[in-house]
Amino acid sequence: MANTAPQTEVRNLLFIDDEPNIINSLKMLFRKQPNTQLFLTTDQTEALDIIKNNQIHVIVSDMKMPNMFGSELLAKVKEISPNTMRILLSGYSDIEDILDSINEAQIFRFIPKPWDNNDIKKKINDAANTSALFWQESIESADDGYVSKKEVLYIGQPEPGSSIFNEIRNHPNVIVHQAKNAQQAMVELFNKKNISVMILHAESYTRNLSNGHSHYRNLVALAKLLKSSHPTLISIIIAEDNDSDNAIKLINEAQIFRYLTEPLDEDVLHHSINDAIEYANILENTPILTKKHQVEKMSEEIPEEILHEKGSFFNRLFSLFKKK
Repeated sequence: MANTAPQTEVRNLLFIDDEPNIINSLKMLFRKQPNTQLFLTTDQTEALDIIKNNQIHVIVSDMKMPNMFGSELLAKVKEISPNTMRILLSGYSDIEDILDSINEAQIFRFIPKPWDNNDIKKKINDAANTSALFWQESIESADDGYVSKKEVLYIGQPEPGSSIFNEIRNHPNVIVHQAKNAQQAMVELFNKKNISVMILHAESYTRNLSNGHSHYRNLVALAKLLKSSHPTLISIIIAEDNDSDNAIKLINEAQIFRYLTEPLDEDVLHHSINDAIEYANILENTPILTKKHQVEKMSEEIPEEILHEKGSFFNRLFSLFKKK
């Protein structure tokens, strides 16, 4: 779906970083861009005041700042102004902070420092155009409190008595389908049109893969493949992995909704499923919000190992899947 918001409408961009030189660099990039108004600050309290008093399309925040990390700031912005697209900028990548940016702030993109000027301008402008659609439609990120049952796809091969799988299966508001590998997942999503939530369990999914070291690369690739082919899918990843690079790819290229780490508390899993169901209801009632789930072009090819079966079967299946 193409952006249809008027391109002549002013886009309001808010940049916050405790380093003035970073603010100045961003200002230089956008100062001559037409129909763009810039708000600049090095203070988190001032940034929140700007959000409260202005229609801000995009906020770009540094991660590591005094008093409040960028992920915490963007989580507050999400509550105050859900139509504002949130982008995190960082020169370092601590996995715990990145997971907070996914689970609490639900950021749209993660941009590493140093950045590429063309890349960052495209990311920010794409986010601004998307936000303009939400403001134009007066979108509210809230539902009516009614929670309907949702169909969930669990991807993995759990061992008998798996507490995680049992918790998902016994959740009162889900109907669970299961896929053991990539092909089965694609078949399930193609045939069952009402699946709205995907839970990809790393340990369970990769247990039977034979490619050793690259198993997590395969999991990331699968999440990106399914999301790029099925953009309304709400994705939850459960993993032990602490690779920040993979987490960043899952933000930018798979737009995951939650990233949960093992060992996993059952209450955390239960609440995450509830949040996913609630958001799936919102997405169903407000299709334009799908724009928030736009994914970037994948940074690498899909590993052939995740397909388990090469050749014409997969090619036919994937071509059908893309036409859904």
